[in-house]
Amino acid sequence: SGSMTATLYTVSGGSWTAVGPATVTTVDQTTDILLPFAELGIANPAAASLQLLGTASAEGVLAVWATVPDRNVGWPSWTQYIEWPSLGSGIVPADGVWADAQLETAVTSNPAPTTLVGAGDTISLTLTYSNTGTAALPLLTFAGTSGGGLAVSGPETAVNIPAGGTGALTLLGTVSGDGSVALTLADSYHRPYALESFTYTMDIAPPQNVTVTLDFVGTMTNTILASGEDESPLSLVEVEVNDGSLRGPQATQIVTCVPGSGTADAFVCDWNAGAVTDGHSYTMRARAADAHGNLSAWSDPITVIGDATLPVLALSTATQEALSDGQLNDSELTLDGTLVDERAAVSVQACLTQIIVGEEVAACNTAEVLSDDSWSLSLPGRYDGVTAALSIVGYDGAGNPSAVFTQTVWLDTAAPVIGEFVTPAFVQMVGYEVALFASGTVTDSSGLAAVRAVIIQPDNSSVAVDGAVNGSTWEMNY
Repeated sequence: SGSMTATLYTVSGGSWTAVGPATVTTVDQTTDILLPFAELGIANPAAASLQLLGTASAEGVLAVWATVPDRNVGWPSWTQYIEWPSLGSGIVPADGVWADAQLETAVTSNPAPTTLVGAGDTISLTLTYSNTGTAALPLLTFAGTSGGGLAVSGPETAVNIPAGGTGALTLLGTVSGDGSVALTLADSYHRPYALESFTYTMDIAPPQNVTVTLDFVGTMTNTILASGEDESPLSLVEVEVNDGSLRGPQATQIVTCVPGSGTADAFVCDWNAGAVTDGHSYTMRARAADAHGNLSAWSDPITVIGDATLPVLALSTATQEALSDGQLNDSELTLDGTLVDERAAVSVQACLTQIIVGEEVAACNTAEVLSDDSWSLSLPGRYDGVTAALSIVGYDGAGNPSAVFTQTVWLDTAAPVIGEFVTPAFVQMVGYEVALFASGTVTDSSGLAAVRAVIIQPDNSSVAVDGAVNGSTWEMNY
């Protein structure tokens, strides 16, 4: 408007000082501020350069909240400005600088800076970008300045990014020690400005607290447990086994372990001990390496005793009675007994194996052996007239199996199903003669054995009456 005025200020020591008024012209929505060269201290425009930065700040104080160009606020120095290498007539201020090419960006690091890195590791620094403006962006430059034990490639550039265009640029870093990187972005209208700074720490410490565990050595395959602690994932765990009887290289075996199903630092190691002499001593120790190749020392050794004696399985009197007729009903599915071993009786497993569509299908349950050598378990599943092979076996701490108990059994855990139920419209009773009160059918895979009915009499008393059974039919006379 005609009332708009402008004042030329200089800044010194953090405060503004007024130099004098500047000429303002306004045409439609465009306002120009005219600054004579003399007021800028320029005597020879053709030999002078000029840098221009627009700021928005609170009145009377140097508290800037916006700049033109942008990408200045919040950084320790103002690196974005408009510059003319020489001045004179016919120069258009900011020619082409104000194209609408707005950027949205994000930076990710793989691995993250919070993850320890190793010597020789590669770090990927990825910039994803999107041009949300209405004009194309001619050039985008992604760069990083690294320090310490990190060397970063680049810069990487993208050209002619259309409006709505997206993409990604990646810098690669190589680790040789603790290091850092400061990432910058520049485009056709901005000098480099800060994006993110990341710091990385190299893992040079080997795994700690490496342990190996095995209760007893059994014949053939033994599962050894080994573990270690490290800030980085473990990549290798191995166990050295010394059988104590041989000499030279054959005296020891190295067993490589694989990750277990529990914690990340727990490993399992399958070792074939071959034939074991009962009471023979074995020495075992373990070591581990992390994902960056840092190898631990051998752990303290443990001594494990060989166990070649089989445990002894016995069924209780009640279980033997339940199995004596070769049939098991719903109240007979819980089996119990004892498992005795000279060192450690551990578990008992019972399985029911059926032939289904020509293939064997087994369902099993396992129970722990208690301190008094007793065990109890329930057979799995529900059955309605099924023939299955029952097998029961016990195991000691070395994995030695007991003799296996086997028996073919008929399983029926389903209650009879009442089908037809017929009662006469009325019952005519003569003296003490027996009359038919009800009849019907029942289906059951084991056959119908007995029927009992409860009759509510006219005086509200009740009486239980056993019916007569013939195959799957029954009748009740009273």
